[in-house]
Amino acid sequence: MSSLQIIRKRVCIEPEFLTKNYKDFLFKKIKETTNNECSKEYGYFLDVKRIVKIIDNNITSNSEIVFIVEFEVETLLPIKDKEFEGTICMIFNSGIFVNIKNKLKVLIPLSELTNYTYDSSKNVFIMKDDSENILKKDINIKITILDMRYSKKQFSCFGKII
Repeated sequence: MSSLQIIRKRVCIEPEFLTKNYKDFLFKKIKETTNNECSKEYGYFLDVKRIVKIIDNNITSNSEIVFIVEFEVETLLPIKDKEFEGTICMIFNSGIFVNIKNKLKVLIPLSELTNYTYDSSKNVFIMKDDSENILKKDINIKITILDMRYSKKQFSCFGKII
């Protein structure tokens, strides 16, 4: 579902953090600046694991300390036909949204729920052949991505239940 990637990035820290613990401050800064990052190539950045290597450093004219750093990060990249597990977070009569790792919401449209009937009084989808199989908010399900689009630094995906 997620994978580890080595990313190279330019990171700045203020001069007061250039102490014997500068690597701790650098790691903290990397975590802060990548917290909500998403790229077309790597997907959503979930968690920075460690600094792999400091490639270079210099001081800018405004006294910032600039590092070129390689670090390991756990990422979530939506890939067509790949299996994911997530939690149903929203239900509508036209489909459901599945939340994956609190970063990616995947729409399961009504056209992919033909084996289910929507019950508006309970706001759930009930399987036609098995009334015990109910899709409701906060349950975990497995899905696969049917298609996706990357725009404005985020992915829009739709999928189907597997």
